[in-house]
Amino acid sequence: MTLTLAPALAALVGTTSAAASTSPMSAGTILVTNLNANAVSAINPTTHAVSVIKSSSHPFNGPLGIAITPNGSFAYVTNSLGDTVSPINLATSPATVDAPIRVGSGPAAIAIAPNGRFAYVTNFNSDTVTPIDLATTPATAGRPIAVGAGPWSIAVSPDGNYVCVSNSEANSVSLIATATGAVSTIQVGGRPQAIAISPDSYTAYVANGNQVTPINLRTHPATAEAPIAMSTQPLGIAVTPNGETAYSANADNTITPIVLRTNPPTLGRSVTTGSLSQPDGIAINTQGTTAYTANTGTTVTPIDLTTSPVRVEAPIYVGAASFGIAVLSDQAPTARLQITPAPVGAKTVFNASASTSPDGRISRYTWNFGDGTSAVTRTPIISHVYRHAGSYQATVIVTSAGGTSLATTYTGQTVSNNGNGRARAVKSFYVAALLQVRPSRGSPGAAIALRDTNFLGACRPVYIRFGNHLIAQTSPVGQLLDVPHLVIPGNAAVGGHQISLSCSAGGPALVSVQLTVVPTLNHLSEFSVAMPSLGQMGRSLPGAGVLGILMVLLSRIIGAGFPSEWIDRTYEENRERFTRPLRRRFPRLMRDRSRATPQSTARRVVGGSAIFIAFAAFGGLVNSILDPSFGWNRTTLWLFIGQCIGIGIISVTGQIPTVIVGLRQHKRIRLQVLLGGLAIAIICVGASRAIGLSPGYCYGLIATFLVIPELDDKDRGRLHALGSVCVLVASSTAFLLTTVVFRAATGASPSPWLLIADPALNVTFLAGFASLAFGMFPLPFLPGRHVAKWNETIWLALSGVGLIGFVAVLLTPGSGSSGEQHHVGLVPILAAFAVFAALSLSAILYFHKHPIEQAEEAETAAEPTDGSVGLPTAEA
Repeated sequence: MTLTLAPALAALVGTTSAAASTSPMSAGTILVTNLNANAVSAINPTTHAVSVIKSSSHPFNGPLGIAITPNGSFAYVTNSLGDTVSPINLATSPATVDAPIRVGSGPAAIAIAPNGRFAYVTNFNSDTVTPIDLATTPATAGRPIAVGAGPWSIAVSPDGNYVCVSNSEANSVSLIATATGAVSTIQVGGRPQAIAISPDSYTAYVANGNQVTPINLRTHPATAEAPIAMSTQPLGIAVTPNGETAYSANADNTITPIVLRTNPPTLGRSVTTGSLSQPDGIAINTQGTTAYTANTGTTVTPIDLTTSPVRVEAPIYVGAASFGIAVLSDQAPTARLQITPAPVGAKTVFNASASTSPDGRISRYTWNFGDGTSAVTRTPIISHVYRHAGSYQATVIVTSAGGTSLATTYTGQTVSNNGNGRARAVKSFYVAALLQVRPSRGSPGAAIALRDTNFLGACRPVYIRFGNHLIAQTSPVGQLLDVPHLVIPGNAAVGGHQISLSCSAGGPALVSVQLTVVPTLNHLSEFSVAMPSLGQMGRSLPGAGVLGILMVLLSRIIGAGFPSEWIDRTYEENRERFTRPLRRRFPRLMRDRSRATPQSTARRVVGGSAIFIAFAAFGGLVNSILDPSFGWNRTTLWLFIGQCIGIGIISVTGQIPTVIVGLRQHKRIRLQVLLGGLAIAIICVGASRAIGLSPGYCYGLIATFLVIPELDDKDRGRLHALGSVCVLVASSTAFLLTTVVFRAATGASPSPWLLIADPALNVTFLAGFASLAFGMFPLPFLPGRHVAKWNETIWLALSGVGLIGFVAVLLTPGSGSSGEQHHVGLVPILAAFAVFAALSLSAILYFHKHPIEQAEEAETAAEPTDGSVGLPTAEA
């Protein structure tokens, strides 16, 4: 059987009178072959104006099938009567026809692979398929591939793995594996005509007889599935770009939708295209909104696919019978992105206005802002607010009016949407924090400045964290947050860190900024950095005042009698029982030195100085352990020396009145160091480190000057009060000096003297107020007992000032953990009093039930009873 006897060529009528093509083709242009006019008609998709492509030098000869390259630059037409394929250069104006390519006998249909490398032509009379290499110039035909009898329609799978051929004379479909050239055959029956493939490459749909047969291309080998029964014979078939629906052009002049998203596929309502249309070929535009049927009755019929049921529109007259039909593919747009970054909390502007599209219009912009949010707009400009500073990568994907973006859409013969990666633009940028840190690099213990001119948080105060550590708090003025002197923690590790602001000590960050810590040999320790400033102390004073007053009242209750009197009486009655075991075990430490032979002045000075230096050194060592970064380094060395100096200052200051009185009265003065106080100091430091308290505290270090013979209670109370005043003056002065020294010590290159002076002043301040806070409690072995007996008003004043100052330090947020709360600092105090109360009451009960026996009383009477005998001491 020859091609001229094929059913699709039963009626050829009319001649063409349309105008010649005068301009390059635009996306969506419909190209149809006019068999008996030896021409190709081009239809404008918007105006439906028709132009004609002809050539006198390379005329068409029975043009039948047509397909277009993915880039839209060439169309290839099969010349059914000339055994050739004619290339049409669509990029020229007007379009031109190049020299034909020789193929087999009776070429009917043509399909171009989605990558544009090969075209495949069915040779109806030769029972072959000819591959054409389009990458060569000119394109060249390859060796024919034998298939079944009467190959009519052809389609390439979108993945390029198969070429599917409907063999109308053999009632079969041939599958050509493009990788190997192997051919397999699937029987379908019913003189198969048109063939189309779903965009996902899974299924080929073959119009054969009164049915459409799906072929599953995923199985190996491919298999025919249950056919879809049709009411009449389908001659042409096309699948929408989204793969949801197929449309068949039927022999009874109707169009039938086939819904492919159901399983099995279901038929929609058929619509007529007109009694004289005789539809044969069918193609769908790039958006999937309009189908076009090539009618043997000299027309092309547009069909609106957006309505339900679909609506047939007025036919477009092309002047001659049309068979092959293809739609010029829509090309990918080119995305271009400009970004105007703004700080955190302000609007960063994204502008894709410079993006272009070959079809002249971009219909959609899909944005990804790089922070987990996205948006879709129809306009090219959008703004976005970032909540955190950092580097971001934003993306815009543009979609043309023809629906083309990144993906390529292909259903067997001609690419619909030639998507490309150029439709995506990616740009990296940095969002700065409105919270600015200057400088952005610094060493541990160095000062930095924080500033945010548009702080969005409404809370007051605002907490400042360095990583997970709370380092300060501040109160912005309006939207201005300005912290001119903030110090990097002394134990900060080298590397990148985040400084953040939040509304609570452990709450989420409102805004943050990056800081790089660089190494240095000389810097302040964590202990010094954690000390509160004058402003921070001021914010804590109200709360400290309330707690201080309550603790003073507690002291007053204790001093009034219970349990102080009980403790006093129990201690006095059983003092020898306390000290006797210690005297026996440590006779040199516990001996009554008041009765010892006086030493020379020079020897006492040298011995006392040695003991005092050893005391200060050991106390400085204990205090230095308050710093979390304690170790063998310069920072610890400067801290240790400063701690020693501070302990020495506060120890000497508190004894100035006693020394002056002793010298004036020409009495013997002896230095006494209470060794048990060192043990208490170690316990205090351990407690501070255990609960993460910053700056931490140390109490219990006691070095006093004893006047021999002893003063009376009145003089002792007065001297202790004067000593406490001296301590208060020294501590307050040290605190005021700390502000100046601290700023100098947190500079870029502080000298070792400044790094020593700062902790010395800090310890002078802390130890002074700690001695007032604890030493003024009216217990038998504390100086507060003597002051309270001498002058209760002065005692109350000194107690209140000491407690308020000490508690204010504990209430001020330091460099503790992120969960540090104000009340944490009071835990050791309350625990200490609870333990002391429990031990005191236990001792009272014990000695009440175990009175002194007669033998023990006689031994006690033989022992010296000088008041200087007590816990182990070091004296000179």
